[in-house]
Parts: sequence; C-alpha cells; structure tokens
Amino acid sequence: MDGVRLEQRHGKARVRVGRAWREPNGRHHFVEWSVSISLLSDCLPAYTHGDNSDIVATDTMKNTVYVKAKECMQPLSPEDFAIVLGKHFTSFYQQVTAAIINIVEKPWERIKINGQPHEHGFEGFIRDKYTILPETRERMLATEVTASWRYPFETLASIPAEQLYFMEKYMDVKKVLIDTFFGPTEGGVYSPSVQSTLYHMAKAVGFVLEFAKSLKQARIDSMGEYITTKAFQSLVDMSYEELYSQFQEIDKNDHDLVYTPKVVYKMTRHGDLENVEFWDGLPLEIRNLAIELYQTECRLNQTIVICHSEPGAWYPPLFQTLPCPPNGYGRFQVVIGRTMFETDRVNVEHVRRCNKMDRVWVPTDFHVNTFRQSGVDPMKIRKIVQPIDLEFFDPFKVEPLDLASVGSLVLGSDDEFSKVDDVALYLLTNAYHSDRDFGNKIVEYVENSDLEKPINGWALIYVIDSHIAQVDLPRLYRAANAFVLPSRGEGWGRPIVEAMAMSLPVIVTNWSGATEYLRDGNSYPLGFEGMSEVKEGPFKGHMWAEPSVVKLQFLMKHVWRNRDEAKTKGMEARLDMMRRFSPEIVAEDIIKHLQQIVEGF
Repeated sequence: MDGVRLEQRHGKARVRVGRAWREPNGRHHFVEWSVSISLLSDCLPAYTHGDNSDIVATDTMKNTVYVKAKECMQPLSPEDFAIVLGKHFTSFYQQVTAAIINIVEKPWERIKINGQPHEHGFEGFIRDKYTILPETRERMLATEVTASWRYPFETLASIPAEQLYFMEKYMDVKKVLIDTFFGPTEGGVYSPSVQSTLYHMAKAVGFVLEFAKSLKQARIDSMGEYITTKAFQSLVDMSYEELYSQFQEIDKNDHDLVYTPKVVYKMTRHGDLENVEFWDGLPLEIRNLAIELYQTECRLNQTIVICHSEPGAWYPPLFQTLPCPPNGYGRFQVVIGRTMFETDRVNVEHVRRCNKMDRVWVPTDFHVNTFRQSGVDPMKIRKIVQPIDLEFFDPFKVEPLDLASVGSLVLGSDDEFSKVDDVALYLLTNAYHSDRDFGNKIVEYVENSDLEKPINGWALIYVIDSHIAQVDLPRLYRAANAFVLPSRGEGWGRPIVEAMAMSLPVIVTNWSGATEYLRDGNSYPLGFEGMSEVKEGPFKGHMWAEPSVVKLQFLMKHVWRNRDEAKTKGMEARLDMMRRFSPEIVAEDIIKHLQQIVEGF
C-alpha cells in the first residue's frame, strides 16, 4: 500500500497469573502478575487478505504465560519473567521481530508476627472420589472482611459525651480483628481454614463490644458447619471419664469412596469417687448430655477407649476404683491414656503403664518433655490441649456472686481495717484427703509466726470452705478483681484458664502446665526461687517449683495499684482463650488425630 506505513502489532492484555514456589522448609513464596504482551510481526496478509496464518492467537499468548510461569523453578522478578517471555516469543515464532512485555506485580508479602511468619492451612474437610485437593498446614490466605454493628443508644442524649467515642470503638474493633487474625506476637496463631479464622474474629469482636446490640460479619457463610457438635464437646470438656467411639463404614460395598466415619460416644465414670455435689451443680444440659452418653452402647472390638485419669487408675488400678480400660487390653480397637502430672517427672510404674497404651495424650509441651525424659515412648505421645467453655465462662452473662455471703472472715475486721487499702483476700478451699478446718489453721499459723500485726490491723481474709456449684463458678470469678494461684506445680490448671476466660488478671507460678498459656501480655507470671523436693508420699524425690514469696507480694500489690493495666491483661487473656482453647479449636485437633487412627482400622 503506497504511502501507508503499517506497524503490524497484535497482542493480549491483562493476563493474570499467580505463581507459588514451595521452599525446602515447606513455606511458600508467592507472586501475582498482570502480564500484557504486544508482538511485532510480519502479518500484513492478516490485514490485507484476511490470512491469519502468521497470527499468534491471544489464547496462545495467555497459555504461554501460564506455562512459562510454571517452568520457572525458582522465584524471579517481573523483569526476569518479562525477559523469559520476550525470548520465547521472538525465538519460537519466526515472523515475530520484537516483543513488548509489560508486567505489573501486585505486592504480596507474608505477614510476620515478631519476626515469625503467620501460618494458615486447610485440613479436615470431606474427602470423597470427587476430591483431589490435598490437606495442608501451609496455605495462603487472602480475604476481605466487612464488619458492622449497631449501638444501643435510642436518643441523642444517651450517646456518651466523651470526645472521639465512636472513633475509639472503631479502633477497638479493628485491633481485635487484626489481633485475632494474626494471633499473639510470639509467633502468631495457626489457622486451619478461612471459615475458622473469620468465626473466631467474630467471636472476639462480640466479646470486646459489650455495648453492641448485634454484630454482623460479611463474607461468612455457614459458620455452623465449623462448630463441633455437643457430643464432641463432651469429649474435650468432661473430666474423669472413659469415652468409647465406635467407627463404622457407611457403605462397605463401595470401596472407592472415603467417608467421614459415623461416630458413637459413650461415657462412664472412672478414676475418682462419685461426687454428688459436683453432679448436682452441673448445668442441666450437661447432666442430660452425660446421661445420654452413659446409656449409649458400643461394640468393644470397634471402639476407641480414652482413659482420663492419672496412670495409677489404669487397668489394673493401683487403688480401689473402676479401672480403665474396663476389661483390660486387647479387646478394643485402640486405647488412649489422657493424663498429666505436676512434677518434673513420671515415676517408673506410671511410665510402664503409659507404654502399655496405644497413645498417650498430654495437655502441654511441658508434659511432652517430662514424659519423654522419663521413658514414655515418644511415638505414642501427642499434645492435646484442654479446652475452656467460653460460652459458659463469659463475664458478660453473669452477675457477681456475693462473696461475703459464702466466705467466713478469719482475719481482720471492718473496724480495724484501713479504708485506704480497700482490699480483701478470699481463699477458696477444697478438702482433699484432709479436714476442712482451714480458717482455724490460718489463724493458728499467724499467731505462731513472727508476723507483726500492721498498725491499721490485718487485711480482711475470708475462707470459702463450702462447695461452690459448677453452675455458680462464673459468678464467683466475676466477683473478683484478680486470681492468684502460687502453686508448686499444675497439670493443666483448670481454675487458671477459667479465670482467664472470665477476663481476670491472674498471678500464677510460671512453671509446669501453666506455661502453655501464660505470657507477659495476658497475665502476671510468678517467678520461683528454685526447685524443691517432694518430701513424702508415693512421689517422694520428685522436684517442683518453689514460688517466690517476695515476688508474689510485689505482684499482688502491683495489680492492686495498677488496676487499668490488670484489666487490660484480663481482656487479653480471654482473647487468648478464644484463639487457642475454645472447644471448637481443640475438637478440630482431636478429630484430625482420631481420623488418623481410624485410617489404620
């Protein structure tokens, strides 16, 4: 065409491609690019005669981007990938004289908490013949969250007058969402799925926004599917029981399908003696559930038995009790011992009993180490933390218990107590192989010691030696300003996590089982002077911590003088319980472990 210069160019714009490279440590490096391609070529016949024989189709260009991205075995920059594409198009197609490649990279960066990468996975979903997606603990997560809430103010006059009130509430919600998503600064929190993460974000915001009448989170679909059934909650909530699980195939004739097994639960008493007071104090729905589980029957040879007790109660028991497993070993599919111990070791007999079990569940890293060091087979040990019922232990659902009505004043009096101090100590006691005369023993100890009576008199000390029903425990915690337990050792420390779930600041010895959940941001970990030896009893010679009296005195005064700080730690404690120890989260770990066992049936 005389007098006309044609620049023969064709191409494909906005090819969106993502490439992930798995590193040797299992982590991923991810990039997302938008690629635009413009090819200069001798394709004049396409314009003049409709001859497309020299045209590279846009579909070919798009697929080439995908293939070349996959062929890149190491992470590379967008510039380097543009060079790869340019070389390919100019060498593979003879008619192409030049290639113009434009790449825009969307900035993806792995979130790090205190230098540690945040982890997210997707596990435990239904698998059948239509499923090819593998389970993984390392999966990238990108999501968009919209939160909305309504305030209870009905008139302008009822709106708080403080400046920036609504901005502060917005920042509170944003902080809780971010903190729950990423987890604590000491390494973040593992997320098994986006649904689980969004669910716990919603729960956390609902807890913090006490003023909110309702809370809605967009982009959350069918949250109930991730809430474990009450039957599985009974597995992780109830104590001192055996739990039998009978697993049956849905259809034995279809060997190609992999089904989620049908599970039947049974519970019966084991280990401790019957406690009528404890039973009567349980919420009605828990008692009804326990009765239902007690009446269930299972086939022994298809049963997983879980024995919750110290190993001395396992078959054959070392003391008068109902043994677990009830008829010895060998009659059940699998026998699991769920146990823990408060000292630095497990004695020889308990090690022998643990090694007879098919699995041994312990609640903390502390126990994983002490059981291994004592001689329990490491291949049998699995950490299964203990959950806390956050719906039951909820500080916003109960009114405080009148502590003075259940406690007996044993030291100090209203007449002589300094009004400046405004503090009282309530000692909740529980007689265990001893009498209940704690009040007189305290008075006797003070009178026989070299303690000098303060000028303003003794601080008020009450002893609560009557039984507090389980249903009233949340009200008991709600009535306190702080919880103190300077013990020498804890297996798990259920009262501690109950207090933390109730948003109480806790002062607890920083040793043994409690180290699983204590940290500076959510509590006041109590230091200890060193290790002391158990002087008597069957565990004579074991070692445990000797809490520091001086540090205890300092921390108790510090909490009393810094109440706003203590309240903040209490709120963070409840958030930690939500993020790590809710029944749903613990049940997911148990389900996964039981599924691994079932696969061996």
